[in-house]
Amino acid sequence: IRTRCIGQPFVVSWLSGEDTPETRTVALAAFRHAPAGAVLIASTIFDEGIDLPEIDLLVLAGGGESTIRTLQRVGRALRPRPDKQSVAIVDCIDGFSSGNPKDYLARHSASRIRDYEAAGFAVDYTTLRGGDII
Repeated sequence: IRTRCIGQPFVVSWLSGEDTPETRTVALAAFRHAPAGAVLIASTIFDEGIDLPEIDLLVLAGGGESTIRTLQRVGRALRPRPDKQSVAIVDCIDGFSSGNPKDYLARHSASRIRDYEAAGFAVDYTTLRGGDII
């Protein structure tokens, strides 16, 4: 992303449930029409009921283990667009041991991975440790 955007106007917006409908409309329009790309950071307000075929990279940092929510979030990025051949989805995997009943973050992560595989998505595992840069 960084390489693609150097020297280009780049739109960054943050939206939450506290924003007015007008603020959301303006941010979405800026995202949809950004000539050099854009970053849209949103809370769970976009879990349902929004169509964003402009998404080329989706980063899921919120976790959870609901199959429905997982697939709805991913569905935002999978919306077709004439010039879109693929999309990258990054899910932040949390926890250390899905076999540990107290490590609910690891169990949630394992659940999402099973959801992706059951839906037929290609899953590529990359582990980043402190200091790693993509």
